[in-house]
Amino acid sequence: MTMYLWLKLLAFGFAFLDTEVFVTGQSPAPSPTGVSSVQTPHLPTHADSQTPSAGTDTQTFSGSAANAKLNPTPGSNAISDTYLSASETTTLSPSGSAVISTTTIATTPSKPTCGEKYANIPVDYLYNKETKLFMAKLNVNETVECEKNNCINNELHNLKECEQISLSIFHNSCTAPYRKLKLVVPPDVEKFQLLDCTQDEKANTTICLKWKNIKNFTCDPRNITYRFQCGNTTFNKKEIKLENLEPEHEYKCDSEILYNNHKYTNTSKIIKTDFGTPGKPQNIVCKSEAAHQGVITWNPPQRSFNNFTLCYVNKTEKKCLILDKNLTEYDLQNLKPYTKYDLSLHAYIIAKVQRNGTAATCNFTTKSAPASQVQKMTISMTSDNSMHVKCGPPRDRNGPNERYYLEVEAGNTLVRNESHKNCDFRVKDLQYLTNYTFKAYFHNGKYPGEPLILHKSTSYNSKALIAFLTFLIIVTSIALLVVLYKIYDLHKKRSCNLDEQQELVERDDEKQLMNVEPIHADILLETYKRKIADEGRLFLAEFQSIPRVFSKFPIKEARKPFNQNKNRYVDILPYDYNRVELSEINGDAGSNYINASYID
Repeated sequence: MTMYLWLKLLAFGFAFLDTEVFVTGQSPAPSPTGVSSVQTPHLPTHADSQTPSAGTDTQTFSGSAANAKLNPTPGSNAISDTYLSASETTTLSPSGSAVISTTTIATTPSKPTCGEKYANIPVDYLYNKETKLFMAKLNVNETVECEKNNCINNELHNLKECEQISLSIFHNSCTAPYRKLKLVVPPDVEKFQLLDCTQDEKANTTICLKWKNIKNFTCDPRNITYRFQCGNTTFNKKEIKLENLEPEHEYKCDSEILYNNHKYTNTSKIIKTDFGTPGKPQNIVCKSEAAHQGVITWNPPQRSFNNFTLCYVNKTEKKCLILDKNLTEYDLQNLKPYTKYDLSLHAYIIAKVQRNGTAATCNFTTKSAPASQVQKMTISMTSDNSMHVKCGPPRDRNGPNERYYLEVEAGNTLVRNESHKNCDFRVKDLQYLTNYTFKAYFHNGKYPGEPLILHKSTSYNSKALIAFLTFLIIVTSIALLVVLYKIYDLHKKRSCNLDEQQELVERDDEKQLMNVEPIHADILLETYKRKIADEGRLFLAEFQSIPRVFSKFPIKEARKPFNQNKNRYVDILPYDYNRVELSEINGDAGSNYINASYID
């Protein structure tokens, strides 16, 4: 009884899985491809047989008093039935038996659509440099087919740049709808160039790579993607810049261009960084050998270099020399005495650019030497037998101290020898009318300099001459004053008072006047033209006939001495009877006089 219940439950389970399978004795309808179906059998009291049904896999179910066992059979593309054999019966009870027949239908899995199967197809574009055309390769496992038969072994040939092609891809392993694929051919590969954009100055520690479009194309540039792989670092940029690299090292960068996320060109570039900056020279030592010589020694740096540059500087000039890389010592010549020199030595290497290493420095002071001549020496006389000597400092002192010396010689005899802190000497009490030699030089505390020599003569004794001339001038002046006084006194006696002077012959001023006839209006113009002729000769004659002062009218006030300075013209004076009189100031003679007259 227990076995019977178990079989009923098993039959109910099959019916639950597929309600479209009929009972034993009926032919089951084929199920969809790829789907397994199980028929629900009748449960009769006698054994019954099943007609085979289609399925990918076959399964045989068997039952006994002991157990029920499920054995799968190898699957195939052909559809077959599973059945229960006559020997595989189940005894229900000792008094009778009932055989339960079951049928299992296993179907082939359904085919996917081509649109699903080939939803993502990687496409590679290969460029032919000879034909200037592309070949598109579809990266799928099967050899697919395309409409219009333009696919050959998953490849499309002779594609032009920027061309757009629509394809329908199918295969016998998939069903409609087909995969619609749109190919957009990328630009010509030769229109792109991978350039090394590294600056020469930074090429020792920097790498710069850049894709450049060297020709125009019609493709949408927004669909172009650039990718770089340098070591473990990836860049999705058109231009990359790697910094802080090691000099003289090789670096490999792989780059590719993708169009619509489809790779169509790639390249690799191995770039070696430029030579690095040389190191600093070691153990540099410099010292003075003489007043005009010095020496410098050093050890070379560790890193590669071409040559050395040595520069030595003082206050006024700078000189630089190129030294061979194998040198470790150099003698400096033609230096200035007692001068501090600052030296710098650096190695350099010439690669893409010249790279100068760190300079090593040292300094020294050359030894003393005689100073040069003093400059701008002048000698001026402060008196007949005194001189003032001045000069400027020498161009090169060549020593630590500063002292000026002056030697004065008359012939071969040294008459003076003086020294000052400044070149300013006053030499007094020399001989009159004597030629002297003046020698001025600079002493730097170690050596006397070369003297500058000038000659100058004293003058005669002018003081005695001046005293004699002064006496002579005084005597002459006194005599002259006496003579002038005598002349003045004589002139005063001969002169008379101007107020008492009378003319012996009276002048008749009216006779001097020209008789001018009245001019009639009708002949006024003709008369004017006649008198104006010859530069106004007739007008001038009439004017000159008029006296400046009529003698019949007295002009005594105007002729008084204290009023003479008030008359601008000596012949234009006011008459006494009609002159303008001012208010008189007491004690001031002539204070009421002015050269002005009332008009009669």
